[in-house]
Amino acid sequence: MAKRRLIVLPERATQQPIEIPKSLQKKKTIKNIDSVIEECKKITEKYAGRYICIDDKDVLIDYIDHILANKRAGIDTETTGLDIFNDKVIGFSLFTPGMKACYVPMLHISRFTGQVDPHQLDVEFCAQQLQRLRIPKMELDYFNALFDMNMMFYSMGVNLWDILTQDGSLMMRLLNTERHRDNNLKALHAEFCGATSRGPRFNELFPNGSFNVCPYRYAATYAARDAEMAFELVDYANGQLHLPGNEGLLSVWETIERPLIPVLLKMRQKGVLVDQGLRAELTEKYKRLRDEAEQNFIHEYEPYLAKINQYRVVHGREKGKHIDIPVKIGSDEQIKVLFWDIMNLPHEEGAKADKEAIKATKSKIGEYLLQYRQCTKLLSTYLEGIEKFIQPDGCVHGGIKQLGADTGRTSAVDPNMQNIPSHNREIRQIYHARPGCYLISCDYSAQEPRITASLSKDPKMIQAYKDGLDLYSMIAAVAYNTTYEECLEKRNGELYLEGKERRTSAKSIVLGICYGRSIPSIAEQLKCTTEEAQVIYDKVTKGFPGLLKAQDDSAQQAHDLGYVITLWGRRRHLSVMTHDDYEFEYAEGANPEFDPFDPDSSISTTVVSPRKVKEYTDKLNSLKWRKDKEAFISELRRQGIKVTDYSYKRRETGRKCLNARIQGSAADMSKRAMIMIDNDERLQKINTYLLLMIHDEVICECPKEHVAEAIRYIKEDMENAAAELPVPFKADAETAECWYGSEIEIDDEGEIVD
Repeated sequence: MAKRRLIVLPERATQQPIEIPKSLQKKKTIKNIDSVIEECKKITEKYAGRYICIDDKDVLIDYIDHILANKRAGIDTETTGLDIFNDKVIGFSLFTPGMKACYVPMLHISRFTGQVDPHQLDVEFCAQQLQRLRIPKMELDYFNALFDMNMMFYSMGVNLWDILTQDGSLMMRLLNTERHRDNNLKALHAEFCGATSRGPRFNELFPNGSFNVCPYRYAATYAARDAEMAFELVDYANGQLHLPGNEGLLSVWETIERPLIPVLLKMRQKGVLVDQGLRAELTEKYKRLRDEAEQNFIHEYEPYLAKINQYRVVHGREKGKHIDIPVKIGSDEQIKVLFWDIMNLPHEEGAKADKEAIKATKSKIGEYLLQYRQCTKLLSTYLEGIEKFIQPDGCVHGGIKQLGADTGRTSAVDPNMQNIPSHNREIRQIYHARPGCYLISCDYSAQEPRITASLSKDPKMIQAYKDGLDLYSMIAAVAYNTTYEECLEKRNGELYLEGKERRTSAKSIVLGICYGRSIPSIAEQLKCTTEEAQVIYDKVTKGFPGLLKAQDDSAQQAHDLGYVITLWGRRRHLSVMTHDDYEFEYAEGANPEFDPFDPDSSISTTVVSPRKVKEYTDKLNSLKWRKDKEAFISELRRQGIKVTDYSYKRRETGRKCLNARIQGSAADMSKRAMIMIDNDERLQKINTYLLLMIHDEVICECPKEHVAEAIRYIKEDMENAAAELPVPFKADAETAECWYGSEIEIDDEGEIVD
């Protein structure tokens, strides 16, 4: 057996008393701090008597007592920045019914001396008071709970993770993924909670580094309002979630999103160990490859140096025409000049210097440029770039955006480990198990096709999975009127090319339906004519009618409701689907059918009659070319008729409706699996825990002696996450000492198989 690298885990530093960071001790000169203070004074005057600032210990104790009696409070933090490990909580705000919202300052500094104002409450005392909130049935309302809870934990040592958490940001995003994508507390509160205006956002009022320099008595009102607004916004969102018809959304919040918050907090706290030796090796490797690619790039344009000099004489530093010697390989503008103007490489007019355009040149210099870019990206983002994310314990404690996409999927941040190129296994291998442990990577087998079968309710598709058959091979057998065995990728353990081709074509059709691809697009994938693709398509949809029904039902759902619904009740808003392809409206005074003296006339003079709407729509639908449609629309506008063309967006969005339900259901299922794994007492007893969630793949860490049972429990949890669906789900697990490392086979007894 090959000798494995030994990795020494750095000792975690013992907990030190909380100290004022040096960045807060030194004097800072903040531009326009006087104007900041003046604006804060205006806010204080505007809300005089409504908010309080607490700088007395007894007053804070009393306020916490009221929260304990109510068992509910809004809470928000003000910080020196967004780095949860290195920035500090300057102060925090609280609100509970029957009390005025308050701000508790801790680390505001004098703008004159840079010293911490001694009249504030100290961090340790405040932490003790916040820890008192850890009682049964307590509810805390946040806006962006993960950030505030992390900041209080790492900056103050306050752990409120096991308290019932309500997050107005997540709740509002659930209610409307489209409208509330750019979540902002003040804007949402102003719109939905009766505020007359949203007030300034933090960055609008406080230039970078100025909040803690602003005297706390003037900053208090601004800060205190945040806890009150978070509380009121949660009230509003909670009321909406409990409305009749929103039972599915409420279930998503109560059984998926809210229980996931402490799971994500624990994952980030644990972190994943970085193999610094391998990272150094790969850094040197990709630096060498980058430098070689740059030298080859230069070698390719050397024959053109005379032409480059001539070009420089003619154009000088003219915008869009400037080029240096040597050519700046990192400048897209200079690459365009070199490739398009000087070397005359093939390109479309107005082409950018992006990956597709460079690949299309089919040139050696283009290959070297792409190699250079790839190496640079790997170095800056995944090798050298992660240095700032490695903490003193030798681990990366990356974050996860809980609603990283409108579908409900998570996304990774600081660093974004989801974006490591899928073909590059060695970059992933720098993430290593701790000494004495293995990494267990577990993902779903054919998760999305199985969800498609569940959504389609097609009996043949469902039965195929129940019988343990390969769905695509079964569909191919129907499409090609042959046996199931003739459509398998392997026969007698060997690759069977004809079977693989049939299976691939069936897969392309199914995915084409799920992703809304057109027949020409499917034909391009299959490398066949559109007529041949159409024949296969027709056979598949005839043999499995549930596929087209799911597609049509999803589009109709979006048209009727403005959103589609996942298997667990999550919504993906697609409001454009509620519109007609073309909508018409008269400008004021332009309606020729309006008679102000007709008692039956509509009060609205802008409404176009149904007869005219049909006439105009039929005409537009009859026009084949875009330019003809635009000409007709221009003519209608000259007649005073406003035309809104939704046809293109509706076609594009209509093709995404089924896929949105599939992707959203997959997100729900993966999140349910994470919660089940985290809550599994069997895994807790053997010290096995979640580290990462990358798309539909969960990565856990487990002591080597318990790996066999850990794999069994993790697979069970993942497969049971969708136990109520008609299709059985299957999870596959791999064990290694590092992510994407050489797989270690483990028998049922937990022994390594040589």
